[in-house]
Amino acid sequence: MIRVILLALLTVVVLLLITAGALYAALGQDELKADFAKLQQQYTKPPPPPPEDQIVYYTLPEMRAQINARKIDQELVLFAGELRLHHPNDQVYVQAAMPEIIDAFQCYFRDEEVGNATEAVDVKKLKRVMLDRINGFIAPGKIDDILFREMAVQ
Repeated sequence: MIRVILLALLTVVVLLLITAGALYAALGQDELKADFAKLQQQYTKPPPPPPEDQIVYYTLPEMRAQINARKIDQELVLFAGELRLHHPNDQVYVQAAMPEIIDAFQCYFRDEEVGNATEAVDVKKLKRVMLDRINGFIAPGKIDDILFREMAVQ
């Protein structure tokens, strides 16, 4: 007798679960498909290219950093520059990542020797390294170049 009651209850529970699953699948799939289509359209559509005559620069704040902080004689580098953005809308990404960008510049200079920081070859290295780092910070945004307005060692 108990087995019959348990079997009947189990049958009712299974039927309720099957009915609930079928209703969820029938009613919820359209909404899920619509949401997925919106997200897919949003992230697969490439941003429109900027006009050729519209080049946007983002001015970096003036920065000071100790060069090769492990030495007893402390030299400072004063740095001011601009970032040439790939797209005008990338300003939002740069503003959001500004603390990381400033930290990256300061960490780079702390590990450099004084002679290295002022040589033309190492300025190219600085550009290359910082372009990679900054583009990593501001992804999906992108910068094309770093322009130096001022770089002095004290």
